[in-house]
Amino acid sequence: MGLIPPPADYNASKAALISLHESLRYELDHAYHTPAIRTTLVIAGHVMTQLFATVKQPTNFLYKFFFPSLPPVVVAKAVIQALDEQHSQILHLPFYTHFVPLLAICPSFVRDLAQWVTGCDYAMEGFV
Repeated sequence: MGLIPPPADYNASKAALISLHESLRYELDHAYHTPAIRTTLVIAGHVMTQLFATVKQPTNFLYKFFFPSLPPVVVAKAVIQALDEQHSQILHLPFYTHFVPLLAICPSFVRDLAQWVTGCDYAMEGFV
C-alpha cells in the first residue's frame, strides 16, 4: 500500500510511487501547464493474487468486514472506469485505505494498535 511501514522494502517502493505521482502531477499542472496529461495512481490494500497467497491475515469476521481482501477483477474494473473518466485521480481500494494516511498524524500508540489489530507487522512472515 505504501502508507504503512512494514515490510520496509515492499513499502518503500510503494511510497516512492505515491511520491512520484504527487510530484509528477504537480509538475504537469504547474510547471508545464498540461492538465490534459492525466495520471492515475492505485493505492490498494490486499489483493487476492498468487503473489500474496502465503500472506497471513486475521480470519475473524470484523477484520474481514473492515479490511476486506479484493479480487483482482475489482481493481481492474476500477482502473478501467478511472481511465474512461479521463481525468487524473487516485484510486483508494478498498474504502479503508482513505483513512490509513491519518495514522501518520496520530500518536504512535494508535498506529501500533492499528498495526497489531490488522496483523500487518507479521503478515509477511514465511512469505515465499
